[in-house]
Amino acid sequence: MFAGMKWKKRRRMLTPSFHFSILENFMDVFETVGDVFVERLRKEVGKPSVDIYPLVSLCTLDIICEASMGISINAINNGDSEYVRSVKQMCQIPVDRTFDFTAPFQPWIHPITPNYFKQKRAIKVLHEHTDRVIDERIKNPIKISNEDKDDAVGMKKRLAFLDLLLTATIDGKPLSRTDIREEVDTFMFEGHDTTSAAIAFAMFSLAENPDIQKKVLEEQISIFGEKKNRKATSSDLQDMKYLELVIKETLRLYPSVPWIGRKFPEDIEWGEWHLGV
Repeated sequence: MFAGMKWKKRRRMLTPSFHFSILENFMDVFETVGDVFVERLRKEVGKPSVDIYPLVSLCTLDIICEASMGISINAINNGDSEYVRSVKQMCQIPVDRTFDFTAPFQPWIHPITPNYFKQKRAIKVLHEHTDRVIDERIKNPIKISNEDKDDAVGMKKRLAFLDLLLTATIDGKPLSRTDIREEVDTFMFEGHDTTSAAIAFAMFSLAENPDIQKKVLEEQISIFGEKKNRKATSSDLQDMKYLELVIKETLRLYPSVPWIGRKFPEDIEWGEWHLGV
């Protein structure tokens, strides 16, 4: 976790990377992975119940790998690969540690627990994977020219988050390999797990409230009409007002990040209150 001036400089550098116009370039990624996700869901039709979270998690992992590193790992159809297993472990181990009865003593006990060695192996797999992708990008950088643009569907060649990091600077200096890997890892884990939780709870809520689900469907029909298989555009997303309300209400009821850990680097005087480190 970054803090202080390091966080401020990174935040200032990264904010433009999440401008809506840049995210629009990944609409085709959302479409492609979404289609694969729907086909995977068809296999669950007819079952009494379905645990939707694991499937949603693989779907978001596919999307975020494409967006962050510009690679396709096809996690939905290859959920038992070493990389996918490592991602799952790194998402689960912190949760296990938080709710373990030894939590107050974790700083001392953790290095001798099985989870510690699982974590070390998982981190090694993830770092090696990211390093390989970084090496490939440095050797073969993606270049965007005017000829590569297609106004109808966005850029034919997309600059992934990693590509933007490779050209980014802080105080006029390029980021180090470690800096780049840290940012990619942060983007991967913070984005993947929270998005998965939000989507899974939204789908659960719609299943629990068929009247709301019907209104969401009616809105989709009003936007796409008879062309239900056409690709969605950013303009279509702007028109999904009711779906947006559903997502926001889901996040209110089931926040993806129910708490945020913070600590004071120094004492703070707030009115009559003294907040100590």
